[in-house]
Amino acid sequence: MGIRAAIIIATSGIIVAGMNIWHDRSELKQNNERHKNEIENKEKLINEFNQQLSQKHSEIQHLETQLTPFKTIALEKFTGDENERLRKLAQEIENLQKDIIAIRDYSDMASLNALGKPHSDGDIVWNTAISMILEGTWEKRENQFVMRRDKEAEEKYREVIQKFPKFPFAYYFLSLCLKDRGNEEWKIYAERAVEILEITTTISGHKSHHDDVLQKLYRYLNETQ
Repeated sequence: MGIRAAIIIATSGIIVAGMNIWHDRSELKQNNERHKNEIENKEKLINEFNQQLSQKHSEIQHLETQLTPFKTIALEKFTGDENERLRKLAQEIENLQKDIIAIRDYSDMASLNALGKPHSDGDIVWNTAISMILEGTWEKRENQFVMRRDKEAEEKYREVIQKFPKFPFAYYFLSLCLKDRGNEEWKIYAERAVEILEITTTISGHKSHHDDVLQKLYRYLNETQ
C-alpha cells in the first residue's frame, strides 16, 4: 500500500504540475497574442498618421501653388512684409465678397424709394407689391410725403416687414410709431433699419431716401445714448 500510495501521490503531483505548466503556457500565449495585437494596432495608427501627414503635406503644397498668384498681387499692390500684404489682400477680397452679397441680396430694395416705388409718380403711376401694401399710410404735404403713425398704418408696416424683411423703410416707419408711444422696442426696429440701410447705401444707383433716412436714424439713436 505504501508503494501504491507513493505512486498515486507522485502521479497526482505530475498531473498538477502538468496542469500548471499548461495554464502558464496558455496564459503566456494569451499575453503574446495581446502584445502582438497591441503592436499591430500601434503600427496601424502610425501608418494612418503617416498617411494623414502625407495628405496634409500635399494639401499645403496645393495651397501654396494656389496662393502664388495672390502673393504676386499682394506684393505689387500693398506695402509691408509678405504676411502683412497678404492680410491686406485678404481684407480687400472679403470686402469685395460683402459687396457682391449686398448687390445680390439688396439691389432690388436699393432701387426703391421710401414708398416702395422705383420712381416718383408723375404721368405714370408706379406700383409694386410693397407700395400697394403701403397705400393709405402716407399723404403728400408741400411736396413732402408724411407717413401716418396710427394703429392701422402700423399694422401695414408690420405686414411689409413680414413679407419683405429686406425693405428698410418699413422698420423705420414702425420705429417712429413705437417711439411716439414711448415703446422702447422702437430702437430694435430702428437698428434693423440702419443695418439694411448701411448696405443699400453702398450699392450704386440707390435712391436718395436711403441716405436721408439713414442719417435721421443715426441722429435718433445717438440722442438716446
